[in-house]
Amino acid sequence: MFGKKVVDILPWLKKENSGALTSGAEIPIGEKSASSPVPPKKALTPDDAAVSDFEEMLTRVEVAKKVAEVREQYAGINRNRGRRLLRAAGIVAVGAFLLSFFSSGGSGGKLQIDKVPIAGAVFPVVAAASGAVRTGHIAVIKLSDGIDGTLHGAPVASNTPLYLETAFAAAEADPDLAGVILEIDSPGGGAAASLQGYRIVKAAKERLLKRNVRVIAHTSLGAFSGGYYIAMGVGNGNFFADPGASVANIGVITSMFNTAGLGEKFGVTENIVATGPLKSTGAQWEKLTPEQRAMVQESIDDAFELFLEAVSEARHIDMVMLRHEAGLPVGRPNGGWYSAKRALKMKLIDGIIPVEELYKTEASVLPDRAQFNKVEFVEYRARLDTIESLFQKAGKAMGTFWGNMLSQMTHRDAPMRMERE
Repeated sequence: MFGKKVVDILPWLKKENSGALTSGAEIPIGEKSASSPVPPKKALTPDDAAVSDFEEMLTRVEVAKKVAEVREQYAGINRNRGRRLLRAAGIVAVGAFLLSFFSSGGSGGKLQIDKVPIAGAVFPVVAAASGAVRTGHIAVIKLSDGIDGTLHGAPVASNTPLYLETAFAAAEADPDLAGVILEIDSPGGGAAASLQGYRIVKAAKERLLKRNVRVIAHTSLGAFSGGYYIAMGVGNGNFFADPGASVANIGVITSMFNTAGLGEKFGVTENIVATGPLKSTGAQWEKLTPEQRAMVQESIDDAFELFLEAVSEARHIDMVMLRHEAGLPVGRPNGGWYSAKRALKMKLIDGIIPVEELYKTEASVLPDRAQFNKVEFVEYRARLDTIESLFQKAGKAMGTFWGNMLSQMTHRDAPMRMERE
């Protein structure tokens, strides 16, 4: 870079005031002349320029080293901080698991139901028999948000078939049971969970009818897809909605996130080793083959057929008619949802009851007038363990938007789901 003169610069740097350049010329540094108060400026020679450039280069090297040392120091601090955070997260996770395990009685525990009287919901029974002096209990079982889980799954207090089964069993054990209100406000959920929930409600309704105890369903916000499916369990004449609610969204859907086209554009592929051509169905970086699509469609059609059978039986609508309407823009089971007024005209619900009038109305029609002279409404709540309670509160704090986002995420691995999109 600087020619052969560079080799003599290092010895020059060791001198305190001046250095001898290889040209042999002595250049005083900082020395004043007797005849002149200010030493004359000497024009830089090529050797002087080389020395100046080299000094600047060395300075930059030293600064770069210092910067590198500082960066390494802070990187070490960040790494240690990250390790500490990971350790803390691990400790919290283990503690949460143990707390959840023991608070729910271990993995073999059962879901607990708390009976909570609804404040101010005690009404006299209209036209009760003169000899009736008992207070009947009307069980309020609330099903809200996404429906998932199984009947024999872990004892968590979610909107699962297990919750429905346990709540109805607790209600049936009450000798003073005068009626059941199933409040449904749900966007839907898993196909299998919704089907199981429907069967549970239907079986409980049939058992309670033998005791002259009526089961009704009501939605104050909306019962969509899987939520509507479960409402079919109460049968014809027993499903009501608030004037501002919407219902239906009858159908089945599955979605698979796919980036095969993006991968082809940027050269990103996925190496898949599978035992058969259908095993990799739904792979993110692989296009869906016609055979894979046909398999998925068949599964959806089978689940949809079961849904239509439930609607046909509960709403007294012919199956042939429902299958035909499924492909029409205005058909009842075409995936659309309808206001309470429109749903009543389409025979998808049995009546419109404002939510604030629900208890007063049902207090006059649900109880057996020969047995009860007044009724008390009791909510059957699933007992949350500590961890689930925290998650539930956090979920509510996050708001509707993030709740919907998380709902989509929780269903991504489900083979099929039925929910409002």
